[in-house]
Amino acid sequence: RDRDRDREKDRGRDREPEQRTDSTREDDSKSKRLRTQSWLRRNLRVRVVSESFMKGAYYNKKVVISDVLAPGECACVTENGKVLDGLRQKDLETVVPRDEGAPIMIVRGEDVGRTGKLIQRQLDKERVVVHLSGEASVTTFPLDDVCEYVGESTLEDW
Repeated sequence: RDRDRDREKDRGRDREPEQRTDSTREDDSKSKRLRTQSWLRRNLRVRVVSESFMKGAYYNKKVVISDVLAPGECACVTENGKVLDGLRQKDLETVVPRDEGAPIMIVRGEDVGRTGKLIQRQLDKERVVVHLSGEASVTTFPLDDVCEYVGESTLEDW
């Protein structure tokens, strides 16, 4: 039995460690950055998707981000005005408004932080058509890259 165990150990030593190329390391770090990049911004209406936050009392409820406390952590306000501190990004999901013309904000991608208005929801294709403020044309974005915006905006923005 000891001999069998020793053979197994020796087999493991004979194997060369898996070589990682620079491009593999870059891909890993890029995907990690994208996963951990915070999309939280003030004045976004979001949905609580954590069943464990406050024992599920706010599960599936919509709230508005009132302050970003740290990357990936925020304070939100309920429709009743109650402040919820310590919500993490993983506890929330973006909300896409149903009404055409509703204000939205881009939360991911190269246009992050820009506002606009919703032109059309294409749920079957999991995307939306948006007219960004200051632009003459419309742009298509994935559903997860936009969120309902409830902050200050003026008609001149569009």
